[in-house]
Amino acid sequence: MFTRIVTQTFALASVLALLTSPALSDPARYEMDKSHTIIDFTWNHNRLSNMSGRFMDYEGQFDLDFEHPSQSHVEFTIQASSIWTGVEKLDDVMRSKRLFDVEKYPKITFVSTKARQTGLERGQLEGDLTIHGITRPVRLDIEVNYQGSHIFADSVEKYKHARQAGLTLRTRVNRSDFGLRMAIPWIANEIDIRIETEMVSYPPKPEEPAAQN
Repeated sequence: MFTRIVTQTFALASVLALLTSPALSDPARYEMDKSHTIIDFTWNHNRLSNMSGRFMDYEGQFDLDFEHPSQSHVEFTIQASSIWTGVEKLDDVMRSKRLFDVEKYPKITFVSTKARQTGLERGQLEGDLTIHGITRPVRLDIEVNYQGSHIFADSVEKYKHARQAGLTLRTRVNRSDFGLRMAIPWIANEIDIRIETEMVSYPPKPEEPAAQN
């Protein structure tokens, strides 16, 4: 009888501890600072040089928990037509049916399915990347360059209680997996993708009191 009571008490305490654990707190929503964000990609051109381009129009949703990384979730959407290499004719080819076919497939999306810490200030995101209407699983390696109070918290009022984070995310994909096969092998199949971003998280605004009738 005593053993059963102890067991039940321990089980109840375990459930209460789980329900009140900080690990179950909601991740913080971080807003991308577009003036300090770059999404670029690099490829090898005929073994002569490494060329690069950027996407200029994008939206991201970063729900991050640096204390419990596995609770983090990331989604972002890129407008494929915003591709920019600095060479107008190349941009036109990339937007055309020969590659991204942006009229038919206007968006590039990523939705994370798993997050984990892999080392000090390092982690990984697994998720689904959709390009050219084709979805493939990918893994993004993450480097946390900074996370903590906003660097201007002491001098700018709106940042007084804000949090800030700086991340580098990298992955490598084979473009042929997404149906982008033009000019392989003269133009490399492997594409390196990098996201450099600074983000801010503001504390939730207090709820306004209900109006009195």
